[in-house]
Amino acid sequence: MSPTNHQTSTWLVVRHGSRQSDVANDLAGVSFGTRPDALIRQAAGAVVLLGLSVVPAAYAQQAANPDVASPAAETGSTPGVITLPTLNVTTDAAPAALPPPYAGGQVAQGGSLGLLGARSVLDSPFSTTSYTSELIENQQGRTAADTLINDSSVRLTTGSNGFDDTFSIRGFQVGSQDVGLNGLYGLISSNRAQAAYIERIELLRGPGAFINGISPGGSIGGGINIITKRAGDQPLTRLTPTFMSDGNFGIQADVARRYGANNEWGVRFNGLYRDGEASIDDGNLRSGLAALGLDYRGDRLRWSVDGIFQRDDTKNFRPQLTLLPTIAYIPSPPDARSNWYPGTSLRQQDSTIATRVEYDVTDSVTAYAAIGYRDGWNEQTFPDSAPAAPMRSATSRSPIPTTIPTARP
Repeated sequence: MSPTNHQTSTWLVVRHGSRQSDVANDLAGVSFGTRPDALIRQAAGAVVLLGLSVVPAAYAQQAANPDVASPAAETGSTPGVITLPTLNVTTDAAPAALPPPYAGGQVAQGGSLGLLGARSVLDSPFSTTSYTSELIENQQGRTAADTLINDSSVRLTTGSNGFDDTFSIRGFQVGSQDVGLNGLYGLISSNRAQAAYIERIELLRGPGAFINGISPGGSIGGGINIITKRAGDQPLTRLTPTFMSDGNFGIQADVARRYGANNEWGVRFNGLYRDGEASIDDGNLRSGLAALGLDYRGDRLRWSVDGIFQRDDTKNFRPQLTLLPTIAYIPSPPDARSNWYPGTSLRQQDSTIATRVEYDVTDSVTAYAAIGYRDGWNEQTFPDSAPAAPMRSATSRSPIPTTIPTARP
């Protein structure tokens, strides 16, 4: 974890006739913890005690030699007040804190590499990028796909507002079942991951079976891992209205709090609702999301649990077109708002619960275990490009349990 620097200037007020025992009694109620502000008080308290042991001798010398100018007279400060030098206090970040972002806040300085733990991009032998929630908010991303396409090696093989978000990394397809949630596969919605509950999106280019295990779809182009939001040290209450395309309105809520003597317990809730015409003529996109994250962070033990409910109802979604190899030329692109197959519909619902626990056995070895479960279904009416093929309907249901106990150095 990267160190965090804090600077503080301490003022010491000395009363004539003060005894060292009196000062010790005044400082007897000071408690020392592991948070940065507690470390600052601890360092400042040590300096105060040292200064008090020297002050009586200094004043005795001044009283014996009145011709000597006092420090207050030289600096123009209040008599009886001594200004101590600035202290540089260095402390570690909170346990299991995410790597800090680079300047600008768009990408992080590192990310999780499964078995290898959290590593800086400069110390990792893999090609990785970790996108932050700040970038997602600044670009008004709706799903994870809106952020991942910032990378030149990633593209979508389906259109926006289409059936689902299927990625291609370095030319190889990566389906939604191969996108991890806090390191576990199979817990993300089978169609798309809403951006409202995402704190980081970690992109790994190239094979990564050694660090994350073999994905369900066996993707070799790369891997995608989504880190869910956690409550920060500062309380957060945010309500964001949204507007998209021709008439799609929405509202998003984000509330976070921490509790306990050292902010050990955290709660964060994200809610989203949007409805209206999106990017297709006579189409309608309705989305609902509720995500709750609880976590505990101690000196060595950390625990978290996530509950996510997502429901999407799309009418007249964007068609997927395929050019037959027998055509003589490539036709001109159609209007992006045109709907070639009126009557298409897609409804999908996913409920996910996942929990994770970590324990630092030593300073260099962490044992962790995680388990998750997703129950999802989707119903769709879609066209078939075969000649004279009617509209077809399909329903699928996929309860997916996922578990992974392991230990990492």
